[in-house]
Formats: sequence, C-alpha cells, structure tokens
Amino acid sequence: MNDTCSGALEYKKNVQLNIVLAIHVLISVGGVVTNVLFVRHWRRGLFFHKNSQVLIWTIVILNLLHSFLLGMGEGVHLFQHYVVQDTCNALVSTVFCYVVRMPTLMCAAAQALVHLSIVTERAIALKRIKTYEKRKSSIGLVLAVASVSISVGMAAYTFKNYPMFEKTSYCKVATSQTILQIIEFSCSVLFLEAVIIVSFCCVYCLNSKGRLSPSTHFYRQCCCGGA
Repeated sequence: MNDTCSGALEYKKNVQLNIVLAIHVLISVGGVVTNVLFVRHWRRGLFFHKNSQVLIWTIVILNLLHSFLLGMGEGVHLFQHYVVQDTCNALVSTVFCYVVRMPTLMCAAAQALVHLSIVTERAIALKRIKTYEKRKSSIGLVLAVASVSISVGMAAYTFKNYPMFEKTSYCKVATSQTILQIIEFSCSVLFLEAVIIVSFCCVYCLNSKGRLSPSTHFYRQCCCGGA
C-alpha cells in the first residue's frame, strides 16, 4: 500500500476526488450539527420508554462519532491536497487511516445492529405489554452494549490484515489485503438490513391488531397522526 510522491500528486490533481472529499466533509459537518441540535432539544424530553431512549441515544452517539471521524479524515486529505506544497509531505501514515477508518466502519455496523435492537425491544414490549411500562432500562442497555460490542468485533475482523506503518496518499478501506473482509462485512450489513425490514413489518402487523401499550399509543397519536 506504500504510495510514492507521484501517486500523491495524482490524487492532488484529481478534481473529481477532491469534490467528493469536500462533499463528505460538508455532509459530516451537517451530521454533527444536526445531532448536536437533536441532543440540545430532546435531552430532557424524549417521550419514549427508557429502553427505547437508551437505544435512540446510542444511535445519536454513533452518528456523532461517525460524522466526526469521517469529516476529520476527509478534511485532512483536502488540507494536504490544497495547502501542503510538497506532495511527498502529503502522504499520511496508515496508522492514522486505521484510527479514522476502523471506528467509522464500526459505527456503520453498530447503527444497523441498534436498528435491529430497536425492533427487538419493541417486540419484547408487545410480548410483555401489561408489565413493560414499569420496567427499567436494563433491556435497552443490554441491547446497546451487545450491538456495539458485536460491531467492534466485526470492524476489528475486517481490518485484521490492514497494512500498518506505511505511507499512503489516501486512506482506503478496501485494499488488496482487506478486500475479502470488506465484501464479507458489506454482505453482513446488507443481511442485517433485510432482517430489520422483515422484523419491522412483523412488529408493525402485531401493533396494528390493537395490542397497543399506553406509550405506543401516545407515540402513534403524536408522531403518526393517530394512524
């Protein structure tokens, strides 16, 4: 993965790449701002069960981390392309790439797993509808910790062959050493999303049969227009 000064020069002159990098930075900044505003507005008034609140705040934290790391990584590349004159100094260490890309990949997996956890938590709420409103946030905490832990393992496995202590002109995730793991990771997340869609449909059908808890009824009245 070691790049040369000429390779860095090619990246520096690649207008399309720099446009994409700039778009990524702008989207990342927008993501950070949006999630910070969400936290400021809803930090004391999120009208969901405690378990749902734990999972929602987990997603917000993951969104913030993902946006920050993605924006920082792409921003460093833009800075080097337009500010650093010597292309040989525009090369970055793959250790930096690992620190930025691995957690970003972890967040992507964790977001899918937390989405599945939300569906799971709602299914449990329907199953224990008579007593669930009085329960604490233990289920949400367990699901959140499990989701993050599994995603860390997935990201660590995906990056197990990532080349370290080399120089590169761009932090690639899919290298010749990691391409197989990236494919496996992508297929796993795609499978998770399919499971989420099917599970959501099942829970929605159960919800539609009139077996609604007070909080679920409140949510549908406020957020779904009473549907």
